[in-house]
Amino acid sequence: MTARPMLPVLFTAILALIDPASAQEGNPHNTKLCLVCHRDTPRFGVDTKATVTFRIGNWDDPKLCAICHKPEENLHPMLVTPGGDALGTRPPDNLPLGTSPGFEGKVVCTTCHFLHAADAKHALLRGFPGSQNPGVFGGWQDFCRDCHAGGLEKRSPHAGDERACAFCHGQKPQTGKAPEVLARGAELCNFCHGGIQDNHYAKANPFTGKVICSTCHDPHLGPESAARLKKEYQEAVRDAVAISPHYRGRALCESCHNADRKTLRTADPVALCNRCHGTGEIVGDIHPLRKVPAEITPPESWPLQQGILTCLTCHVAGHREHAGGWKFLRSGPYADHNDFCQNCHKPEALKGRNPHLDINAGRDCEFCHAVKPVPGRDTIGTVKFVAEPNLLCLRCHSTPPHPANIEHTMVISPERSSSIPKELPVFQGVKIVCATCHNPHIAEVEDHKLRYGGASLSFCAACHKY
Repeated sequence: MTARPMLPVLFTAILALIDPASAQEGNPHNTKLCLVCHRDTPRFGVDTKATVTFRIGNWDDPKLCAICHKPEENLHPMLVTPGGDALGTRPPDNLPLGTSPGFEGKVVCTTCHFLHAADAKHALLRGFPGSQNPGVFGGWQDFCRDCHAGGLEKRSPHAGDERACAFCHGQKPQTGKAPEVLARGAELCNFCHGGIQDNHYAKANPFTGKVICSTCHDPHLGPESAARLKKEYQEAVRDAVAISPHYRGRALCESCHNADRKTLRTADPVALCNRCHGTGEIVGDIHPLRKVPAEITPPESWPLQQGILTCLTCHVAGHREHAGGWKFLRSGPYADHNDFCQNCHKPEALKGRNPHLDINAGRDCEFCHAVKPVPGRDTIGTVKFVAEPNLLCLRCHSTPPHPANIEHTMVISPERSSSIPKELPVFQGVKIVCATCHNPHIAEVEDHKLRYGGASLSFCAACHKY
């Protein structure tokens, strides 16, 4: 018999193998409604598999399950005989095949499901907690391998042949007719991809509204396509500025590369990076990008552009093989950010560098600012920074949350903003940053460069009323 999944197999809660909390606590088969399936009420402790009676056929007749379960609930071909000629499968060691006339050696509903499991946390699957032999399988892959063995990894419904179509469709789709799909939405995909969490697209979704697997993926695309992502997704995400293309393998290559996936979309790597990192949506650069001074010698393998620093001088591109590197820094990992800086800067030079003295003297304003501010004209609302202000401070100051171990750098609500004196600058009108309380243009270190000066406790009273 051909592998056509027309009758129901109770795989509808397969996701419970991944997330048990998503399954119902009880088992609806363990109720007083015995006569839905049985012709006579079974006598507990007396009747056996050989003596109980059924309304339709025997224990292995799928029509018995069809009394309640609809065909679209099925996620597995029915009435197939495991063996070498059936996609390299084998008779299972732990799962019972049918034994009644017409069902001998075939996969039936009760091959996979123990209907009277203690609960439905594991989709009534045999070999899982609640069944007759709990602990036989450690996961759904082990469960499937009982029949599929090593061929499980080679079996894909995306292969495109007629037998593959039967995995998702009751019958092979025909031109001009709406295709029949046996399960709806992520439920069908999760049969194989159940390890993927619902939030896996949280930072890679350019669409609004409800998102399902087929929003971004086309299951009929071939393996040459990146993650079988739709053209519509590729086009929508190509110019997105808040979706990170890093560590994504081939999926988002064209965010930075041309269609050949080798050459960059622009010859200027700084402009390419700042397409996202210069928008404020994603962390930007925190180092002046200029011609390397004579006293500085970057490692020979670190690329420059006509002697000028670019983003790619210090950072690798963030391809999949770079995964795990902190901030994509070259030659990592590093125990401390100063260790990285010492690739170019001599330790003694770093120790003698004080940007607060330099800036106060009118030098090296670009250490923090993208454009040199004009004293008396520019304000917190008009000055431009080379990165998010807090990151600029953290280049040198690695401090825990303070004061009193409280994180003060935060976005504030409009009702709370009224409690902050106008003399204390709030970044973009909504965010408390280091420079809200500390004045980076003060050279002295007394009173922690606090604006207003004075003792710390009295300074706190400017916002926090007693």
